[in-house]
Amino acid sequence: MHTPWLWRIRRATGRHGCGSIPASRRRPTPPSSTRSPRTPLDAKFSAEFTVACALARGHVELGDFTQERVVEPAVQSLLRKVRVQLVAEQDCDEPIFSPADQVIVRLRGGSTLEAEPVRRALGHASRPIDDAALHQKFMGCAGFALDAATARRWWDAAMAPADEPVRWPG
Repeated sequence: MHTPWLWRIRRATGRHGCGSIPASRRRPTPPSSTRSPRTPLDAKFSAEFTVACALARGHVELGDFTQERVVEPAVQSLLRKVRVQLVAEQDCDEPIFSPADQVIVRLRGGSTLEAEPVRRALGHASRPIDDAALHQKFMGCAGFALDAATARRWWDAAMAPADEPVRWPG
């Protein structure tokens, strides 16, 4: 996930190798506006919002980044309980990222639920989503600007066989 403070991270040079980032290259603390977003723009760059949204709604989609959806009480309540812990380790292939992301949920009773670490997000070039999921995502995003029939024509044009000329809808 990209965050607004990520641009400040300078790519580590080969002399540092992989592993810990020297203190001068560690990720800065994200601004408080992304730790507790109240606007769609802040929410788009907030790991905390993304987790709270997923827990509250079971998904994170473009429609979740409207002012009304960002400030919904269910999401804001969960948002106060989410903590993101940054790590100093860096990925050997993509040094601006950590080697993996992981979700750990601590329950009221003190027990924890621990997900397996995820090295690459679904949709990354190394973990592409299938055509059905890509179609669903495209139609969901395009639905903010186009009617369903027009969005479908754009999808069909984009997915035309590679040996055919693309005929974009007019």
